[in-house]
Amino acid sequence: MNWVRWGDPLATGHIRRRRWTDPEDEAIRNLYGTAAASMIAERVGRTENAVWLRAKKLGLDKRPEVTPWSDAELAELRRCYDTEPPADIAARLRRTPSSVYQQARVLGLLTRKTLIGQSAVADYFDRIDTAEKAYVLGLIAADGNVYKGRVQFGLQAEDADLVAWVRDRIFPDAVIYVARKDGFRSFAMTSHKMAAGLTQWGIVPRKSRILDWPVALPNSMMRPFLLGYFDGDGSMFVIHKRGRLYPGWNISSGSPEFLIQAKEYIRKSTGVVLQKIQRRKAASLYQVSKTGRGAYVLDQWLHEDHGLGLARKRVPGHVVAHYEEPPPPLAADVLAAKVRAAGHSGLTRKEISVGVFHCNRTKTELDAIVAEVLSLPGYQVERRRTVGERSATFLYYDEPPGRRSVSGPRRDQ
Repeated sequence: MNWVRWGDPLATGHIRRRRWTDPEDEAIRNLYGTAAASMIAERVGRTENAVWLRAKKLGLDKRPEVTPWSDAELAELRRCYDTEPPADIAARLRRTPSSVYQQARVLGLLTRKTLIGQSAVADYFDRIDTAEKAYVLGLIAADGNVYKGRVQFGLQAEDADLVAWVRDRIFPDAVIYVARKDGFRSFAMTSHKMAAGLTQWGIVPRKSRILDWPVALPNSMMRPFLLGYFDGDGSMFVIHKRGRLYPGWNISSGSPEFLIQAKEYIRKSTGVVLQKIQRRKAASLYQVSKTGRGAYVLDQWLHEDHGLGLARKRVPGHVVAHYEEPPPPLAADVLAAKVRAAGHSGLTRKEISVGVFHCNRTKTELDAIVAEVLSLPGYQVERRRTVGERSATFLYYDEPPGRRSVSGPRRDQ
């Protein structure tokens, strides 16, 4: 603790001040504006604050005289203020950024950032009543984010056209930034009203692990929403298996609950049952997939009617051709045709049995064969053995009227 003696001026709050002398004033006049206040204070034995106050009283000022703006400078400011950063304009005109801001405010000019904010379609997500809006909502749910009223969206370089397409619909004047490392395209702008519109559909800050399926969406808007989400966080791939190509369909999310609800919606809408939800190794992501004909069905269903979606995430044409060919005839139809063509004596029991063996896939097929055989006069059919629900063996034989075939079954069978 610092003690002060009784009677000291500091104890009573009175500070002894000495008058400024002519030599001190002369030193301030000579040095102020060229030397630091601390140096002047040390020279005259005063505090910096005392030097500043004395300089002000003497009418001294460090600030240079302000040069009035010329007509050419004002014209240049009007031309460039909404396209260039104020700092660049200031450097070119040899003025300070502060003076550029102040003069622009006097002229009523707006920066590009302000103009971009005014171009936002702020109510775009207030009501999702078109497939296009639902598709954009799905894209932002997958690859966008919202934080403190700022809406941001971006995709890889190969989807640059889609980034520009989305930008034109929600922030027409926004600048698309390109990452130097990998060409990632993105844009962002602040719009509190748009952010509020996205919030009602579950797109909130740090949404990755808490995203829910937008149950409030009209049912007709859920399919384009899912397509948008798929184009953002989904993939289409091809599997090579046993000399054939099969399509694969996949979506991923940090929220397993979102995938559970998406699976149920797909099942109810298409009858396609997706595989079990799996967690990706070394990542906080979950994924669900479907391969084969189910993937082809999903691809066709998602893209029908509205013309939206990335072409690169469609089933490749050489794989689609396999599913668009007319299906081969059922084995039951082939065998029944043989029976009809053979008549009463052209097809032996062995030939029929071999044919049945090759086509005994389902009970429906087998029943179709039975019906065909029984419709021919002289033919009999007997179920000899049944193995499981989806497999059965039938024996067919030709028994012309009045004579039983030697190869027919015994009477005790």
